[in-house]
Amino acid sequence: MSPELLTRTGATTPSAAGERTARGRWSAGRWWLAAAILLSLVVTVRDLGDADAYWRLALGRLITGHGLPGTEPFSFQAAAHPWVAQGWLTDVLISRLWALGGAGLTMLAFGIAGSSAVLAAALAVPRRAAVPALARAAAVVAGAVVAAPLLGVRSQTLGVLGLALCLLLLSRWREGSSTRAVWLLAPLMLLWANLDAGFVIGLVAVTLTGLAVALHRRFVPGSEPGARLRPLGLALLLAPAGIHLYGSLGENLAGAGLGISGWQSPAFHTWPMRLVELEALTLVVLWTAAGRLDPVDAALGLAALVATLYAQGTAAAFTIVALPQIARYGTLAAARYGPRVVEALGHGGVVVRRLPPRPRRLPAVALALIAAAVAAVVAPRLSPSHTAGVEAATEPVAAAGYVAAHLAGDRLYSAVEWGGYPAAIGQAAQQRYLDVHDLRADWRTALREDGVTHAVLPQGSREVAALEEVGWHSLCHDAAAGAVVIAAGPMPAPDAPIPDATAAPAC
Repeated sequence: MSPELLTRTGATTPSAAGERTARGRWSAGRWWLAAAILLSLVVTVRDLGDADAYWRLALGRLITGHGLPGTEPFSFQAAAHPWVAQGWLTDVLISRLWALGGAGLTMLAFGIAGSSAVLAAALAVPRRAAVPALARAAAVVAGAVVAAPLLGVRSQTLGVLGLALCLLLLSRWREGSSTRAVWLLAPLMLLWANLDAGFVIGLVAVTLTGLAVALHRRFVPGSEPGARLRPLGLALLLAPAGIHLYGSLGENLAGAGLGISGWQSPAFHTWPMRLVELEALTLVVLWTAAGRLDPVDAALGLAALVATLYAQGTAAAFTIVALPQIARYGTLAAARYGPRVVEALGHGGVVVRRLPPRPRRLPAVALALIAAAVAAVVAPRLSPSHTAGVEAATEPVAAAGYVAAHLAGDRLYSAVEWGGYPAAIGQAAQQRYLDVHDLRADWRTALREDGVTHAVLPQGSREVAALEEVGWHSLCHDAAAGAVVIAAGPMPAPDAPIPDATAAPAC
């Protein structure tokens, strides 16, 4: 029968049937990914439990009103430390979002950024790998669950989005679309360098990818035919960042051993790090089960894993690197061992039946229901009342109100748990803070030289006990956050009882 007669009679040619099947798969893939992204918002929209959001908000307001400061503006220390505003654009973005829609809009925007990061990472799976849409969608949800506790309203969220986009561009470059993809790396790095200091991870990813491809070609002639190394190298050289920014990053790296949590090895007794540990084990198992390993994936995966074992602050980056690899090698492992499993189930009497065709509108209806359910879960967390409750329970809100009303202009000492700010202002400032926090021999001298007369501290902290022993007294007690405001005083008599901080009036 001729093609013309087939067309007139309504029959379908084999090529037309194949195209229709491909379009159907692509359409189904989009539905799966859309559903996965919606579900991921449940975990990526985070409460304001990370105090970094508040000092970044304060910095954003300061930068918006007065420009970039050349010395750090918020430390308790009297000396003016030279300071580079790493991630200043994130600070400004937070302040503008907060001004437009308060904490709720800010949380939603950063949640969308986190979900976009896992989506971009899932799309970074090489197209030649033929990973099913369902596998990509499952990787998106699993990656969001692992990464979400490490994200929130902080610059790292935009940093992992930058990394995911970098991986996506590198994946397309390896497919041969260098002129369309690789040149986007330079502007991406420019934007990323002003959003988050973690842009260095992107530079490392580009460098490792280029080296792995070059070595692969050397040992396996004819491999990676579409990846052009010269444009990649030129794009890497064009990636802009001021030398002062590298110097500031180097100083913070030199202070990695000073006790700042982000620079410490992972605490695998905490559940966020346990999820990262499980993801790392899953990745290694899938590498082994897949039977073959891409050299670029091996280089990036091992580098990200080593970096996470060195400093837990890079764990979010590891989840982004691992996500497309888990989807890819999970698919390969399933293709390798799936028939054996099906055969084993068949011998056990299990019958695999083909599902009936689904209604055409079912994906749209299911997506609408998922969107409604996600909105019902997420929307209450964005309300001002919920945010106020979280703030009061996690931050010294009442104590801060007392300070603003009674101690305006005084120099205060506070704990890194309520700001994390010393981690951003260099090694010397970090060391000065730790001299007091660890109650080293000259801790009282450090406070005196810096002109500190008051402190806001957790009520059970060692600083409170030490300060009260040398005559400081409590002014008020913030019961909700477990904080006290204490003031300097004369040395007490040797036999004088140590006062109870919680007996002070409420702030």
